[in-house]
This record gives sequence, C-alpha cells and structure tokens, in this order.
Amino acid sequence: AASREPGSRGGSTNATLWVAGVWLAFIVAIGVFAVWYLTKLNEPPEPLPPFVPIAVSPVLPPPPKNISVDIGTGVSVELVLIPAGTFTMGAVNEASQKAPLHQVTISRPFYMGKFEVTLEQWERLMGSRSSLPPEIAARSPKDPAAGRHPVKNVSWDEVQEFIGHLNEQKGGGWRLPTEAEWEYACRAGTTEDSTVDFDQREWYVENSENMSHPVGEKRPNAWGLHDMQGNVAEWCQDFYSPRGHERVIRGGAYAGDPCPSSGRRSYVQHRPEPYTGFRLVKVL
Repeated sequence: AASREPGSRGGSTNATLWVAGVWLAFIVAIGVFAVWYLTKLNEPPEPLPPFVPIAVSPVLPPPPKNISVDIGTGVSVELVLIPAGTFTMGAVNEASQKAPLHQVTISRPFYMGKFEVTLEQWERLMGSRSSLPPEIAARSPKDPAAGRHPVKNVSWDEVQEFIGHLNEQKGGGWRLPTEAEWEYACRAGTTEDSTVDFDQREWYVENSENMSHPVGEKRPNAWGLHDMQGNVAEWCQDFYSPRGHERVIRGGAYAGDPCPSSGRRSYVQHRPEPYTGFRLVKVL
C-alpha cells in the first residue's frame, strides 16, 4: 500500500483557515465602514463658522493739486501740491556759496505756498505793520495792492513765531521749506539751473524800480509757484553749515542780479534781513 507523509493534511488545513480569516476580517472591515458611512450621511451638517469681515483700508483719493487755507477774516494762504521725486541739487561751478552737485530724493509730497507770505497775511497773525516797507508805507493807505506785497525785513526767529501762531490756529503741519525742498520746487522738474527768460518770471534789479511788487504778477514756474527767484529772497529751515549759527536764504530779490535755482546765502537767524521774506510749507 502507498505511504503518505505525516502532517501534510494538517498543513493544508491551516492555510485554508488563514485565508478564510483574512477574508472574514476584510468583510467585517467593509461592514464597519459601511455602517460608519451611512451614519455620517444621516447626520445633520455641521454649522459654518461665523462670517468675519476682513478689514480693507479704503482707497483714498489723491490730494488736490491746489488748496486755499483761510487764516482769518477772509485772508487765505494758497498752496500748491509738490510731488515726491529725485533730482540733482547744487551747481557745477565752484562758487563758495553753492553746494556741489549731488542727488536728493524728496520721499513724500508736500504743499508749498504758491506765493511768498504777504503783508496782509503777516498782519493777520502778528498784528503788526512793523515790517511794512517804506516805499509801500508812503503810498496811499487805500492802495488795494499794498497788502499783497511780500513781507520782508523779518528775522528767521520772527518767522518761527508767525508759523507757531499758524500751527495753533490750523492744527499743525506748517513750517519753512528745507533747502532741498526749496530747490526741488524751484526747479519744478527741470534739470536746468539757468536764468533764461528771467525778466518774464521774476522781479530783479533790471525791472523792479528798486522795490518789491505784489506777489503773482510774474509768470509762474512749471509747478505753479510764483516769485521763486525774485521779488524777495526766502528763509529756509536749515542751518547754512553743520556747525554754523546762520540759516539758509534762497532765491533772489528785487534789488539783486538774476539768481539761479542753486543760488544760496546765509544770515544770522535773530536779525531781520532787509531783502528777505519767506514761503510756507504744509506737510501732508
């Protein structure tokens, strides 16, 4: 009779049981998943989180190019918006009173006086006619243009007092222009430092009859500013030199020769300068 290896039937039976166990586990897993899935289908949906609006900064309109600020009883200061930008400041020549050429960036726009500060504006805040030029004071008091002449013969310190009154009344932000702001506004986007057409643009020794004139009678520059290089010179905010005690004066005057955009000089801040007035800046 044929013989059979011991244990062969038992091995086959174990393998069959193992496969059956795997299939049973698989079928149970499917059943569990099906029950879970059907249960989730019947559950109500979870509520959505509350809506939280996202804060969006409003898009502000650009500031107006020209504004007028009433400083009392109908007397106003007219201002022109000067855009931000980069320019080349100074002069090529080696004159001692002119800065060498260098690049300057004006990082923020600002408002600048369309005209020099006038006698009527000065009197409105300072209450004094002490700065009235003799040639104007000698005219008829009914002269309607007398108050439109630029104030002159005022010290840098007196100008600060005027600006202090203006800031108290109008909420701050008023000051003198820096030297860089002044030259940037005077050049008005041009690279020229010339005195071309000076007679059409400014009052100076050749056309002024040795006196100041009402502001705004000559042609403005490309940015709408009048009398930047003539009529009266203008105080700036800066010291003339880092260790100095004098303040910068820019622009020409009615008794002087044509003054280029880069022209500069200085004077002690506590004493009035006979041919010098000032122009205002209002920061945004």
